[in-house]
Amino acid sequence: MKKFKQSFLCEECGTEHLKWAGRCSRCSSWNTIVEYSERFESEVKTNVKRLSEIEECAIKAYGLSDPSLNEIFGGGLRGGSSVLLSGEPGVGKTTFSLELASKFANTHRLPTLFISGEEALAQLSERCHRTEITSDYLYLLEESNLEKALSQAKLLDPKLIIIDSIQTLYSNLLESRPNSLSQVREVCRELIDYAREMNSISIILAHVNKNSRIAGPKTIEHMVDVVMELKRETGCDQLKLSSSKNRYSSIHRSIGYLMKSNGLTEVSLDKVL
Repeated sequence: MKKFKQSFLCEECGTEHLKWAGRCSRCSSWNTIVEYSERFESEVKTNVKRLSEIEECAIKAYGLSDPSLNEIFGGGLRGGSSVLLSGEPGVGKTTFSLELASKFANTHRLPTLFISGEEALAQLSERCHRTEITSDYLYLLEESNLEKALSQAKLLDPKLIIIDSIQTLYSNLLESRPNSLSQVREVCRELIDYAREMNSISIILAHVNKNSRIAGPKTIEHMVDVVMELKRETGCDQLKLSSSKNRYSSIHRSIGYLMKSNGLTEVSLDKVL
């Protein structure tokens, strides 16, 4: 049975505290400690296994038709993995994700689901038409309730699910508002569990604040397998996609893009830097 306990967390560094304080003892930030609810299992089950009892199973990598994306993801998207894609509002995360979804769907001919809590289906359709995104395997869902979204996903059984964004989704298990510390952490945990259970891929979009930090608890960066950032260079439409964490590959890779009216076009990094 799922239960929740109350605790305190620093939004700046993710350190957990037993009680509220005005200053974080780890990062020394002021007024960053807030109360949150954390899920835990009231019934503890034994999941310990001998190494020899565990069946060897290679994690499948779903390659992408784009060589640069294939490289930055370490040979493709891994089944059962979760990816956090961050960026400022309006930087192009939705356009990039829709293009990525269509490339994945068309390459593997597998159901791919894009869940939007920010834009209506008509807006997404217009964006896809403008950027020439087409695929018979790409499905769109307008939903901000996590439980309803995952119920629809299980009916479709997509291999790739993209959530836009974690700040707009909320769980019925919590009474707090969307984008609260508790909601962001719980929604992220549920999406990670879904990917592992269904052996699918979850790509979670997240906004960053004015300090270029992901809005919400920093601990979600430690929960996922891959952390990517799409960043606009100052005073232009040039973008840079880089990785700060990747459990399957080196993080020392980046891709340059130019935002045009019909979508993103890859450019050499010397034009971006």
